Amino acid sequence: NGTSLAVAMPGSVTAGSTLVLIARLGNDGVTISGASDNINGNYTQQISRDQTIDGDRLLVYYFPNAASGTPTFTLTISASASINLGFIEAGLVATSSPVDQSNSADNTVAGTSFSSSSITTLNANDYMIAAISSDGTGNGGADFTDSAGWTNRFAINAAVTPPGPSRLYISDRIVSATVTYSDIFTSPVSITSATAIIALKQLDAITTAGNPIFRVNTSAWAQKWA
Repeated sequence: NGTSLAVAMPGSVTAGSTLVLIARLGNDGVTISGASDNINGNYTQQISRDQTIDGDRLLVYYFPNAASGTPTFTLTISASASINLGFIEAGLVATSSPVDQSNSADNTVAGTSFSSSSITTLNANDYMIAAISSDGTGNGGADFTDSAGWTNRFAINAAVTPPGPSRLYISDRIVSATVTYSDIFTSPVSITSATAIIALKQLDAITTAGNPIFRVNTSAWAQKWA
């Protein structure tokens, strides 16, 4: 009975990091009553995108300038639903107002190619996270792929046999120019989906030989089926 899900980071968070939580809820009618961790408190919701065809919801939360320690993040909802969570600690991100841009989409027409939605950055050096949620239709085990420049961080699989595209698939990249960006997710089978993208600003334009620096210090994922 999935009304809450806790994710403990596998290691200590570095003070000053930005913590990002990406969640898929298997019920877009539920109310979110809490998104927090036991060290830093409540998180800011940046994206909430309903996936209307499948009745799911894709969410992105963040907490900047986190305190050191090993936090446990808890998402609490009003009614039973499957929950998939991916949790990323990003270092060397701006410690206040870290979000440069974000966007999301509800992809109601079934297909095999989906954009994360596009963003045009205002800050040259950004750390980006893109995500897609799906119904996890079985297709013999193949998963999503990303467009060039993106690296998959999590592929949280569906509880179906055979497994199909992940219910929650999260990728990231580092950029160093103020242009328009998106990730194109390719599915091996026709699905509907929700997608999201968020860009976080680099701390004080720290560079090495002109290149932006970011760290993904620790990450974790979890899921619960209603």
